[in-house]
Amino acid sequence: MERKIPTAMCCFAIGLLVLILACGCLTTKPSGLSENPSLQPDPETGLIAWMEAINTHDVTGLYNLAPEEIRDQVSLDQFEKANMNNSLMTQDKAIAGYKILNETGNATMTNIRVELLLRQNVSADSVQTETIPLYLNFEEWYEKGEWKVWTLPWS
Repeated sequence: MERKIPTAMCCFAIGLLVLILACGCLTTKPSGLSENPSLQPDPETGLIAWMEAINTHDVTGLYNLAPEEIRDQVSLDQFEKANMNNSLMTQDKAIAGYKILNETGNATMTNIRVELLLRQNVSADSVQTETIPLYLNFEEWYEKGEWKVWTLPWS
């Protein structure tokens, strides 16, 4: 006597097999494809690096954050001399926080308008501190795997 598999059971088995194969194909990627071709750091990483350089009073670090186009026009020595009297680089000042007000751009260039919270002494001979808002405009270029940062006048 020959046994027949019910049609409903056969359809269920085939459907399950198709589902398993489809899920397997969707979860594996061909070896030639990258996981995310546009994977790159957020432009905010450049802004954060700039604030860290300000807070550590690292003029060379600030210079190295500048885009190559700027560094081609301004030497490290010129940049250091220009920042000798930069009030943001004095020991009593630090960026305590920030808020992005506007961000526009694309994958290689971004403009970020920021409200920085500048913590500083109330006066030159004071130990009391105050926090005031400071508004800056940052232009960022994506170069060689990282965001390069330059400040622009607020307009």
